[in-house]
Amino acid sequence: MYEFSLFNEQEGGKIMDKYQERLLRDTRATLLTDNYEENVELNGEKIVLKQSENNTLEDYVLKVENPQIDYIVAITNKETKFVSKDNVVVIPFKINNLINSIKIYFKEDLADFCEFQVDFNFEDKEIWDAKVREENQKNLKELLSLTCRTGMNLLNIIWSNVSKQVEKTCLKIYAREKDKDILMLEKEFSSDTFFYALDNLAFGKYVVKMKQLGKNDELLVEDEHMVQIDNDIVDKLSALASSLNSGLSDVKNQVKASGRHIVCN
Repeated sequence: MYEFSLFNEQEGGKIMDKYQERLLRDTRATLLTDNYEENVELNGEKIVLKQSENNTLEDYVLKVENPQIDYIVAITNKETKFVSKDNVVVIPFKINNLINSIKIYFKEDLADFCEFQVDFNFEDKEIWDAKVREENQKNLKELLSLTCRTGMNLLNIIWSNVSKQVEKTCLKIYAREKDKDILMLEKEFSSDTFFYALDNLAFGKYVVKMKQLGKNDELLVEDEHMVQIDNDIVDKLSALASSLNSGLSDVKNQVKASGRHIVCN
């Protein structure tokens, strides 16, 4: 988000008079950068421009709309005049050549020009870098497509390569005991392997952790899944057997109750 406010002093510290204030009252200012537009307010003591959270962007535009403004002089390492067109003044600037101040001149000399200090607040680079890393990992996890399928005492693990840079895939399987993970198995696979099966597993919870590494063991992506091997199949078979035994018992009872029947022609 960007903030924009006016420094209410002219050159030499003179307070902005009522005529200048009235002419600027209906001003609409906007700070723009790539695919982004944020309305900004014209009040307070000075102009404060806040950098986009995407600190890789270098080009910005300050747009000022007011039918009473003739032109604006932006002062960086030099003075540059930007004339109003269709009641809009467009001031482009770069992050490595910031605006130090601006002078606003009114049409027909309706009032003396106003000069305002401009401050630029930089965002924390680490915050954006962390956000980018998180988004990249999210996309890479989707490409990895780590899938765990379970059966009775069986765990099948399926995955894909996230890119052509994958040199090897590292797999670790842990048994979850209460809040503690106990390492059961650790294996490495070449980049052309995408499946691993593990059987003879006891009922319980397991944690599957996977990493894909590139050249010089550079970490490309890591992901993990929690799986549970349970006795659902055993329970279902037991329930089915119980149901069949119950049905068979009912048939026997019905036969006993009906007695022996002899049919004569």
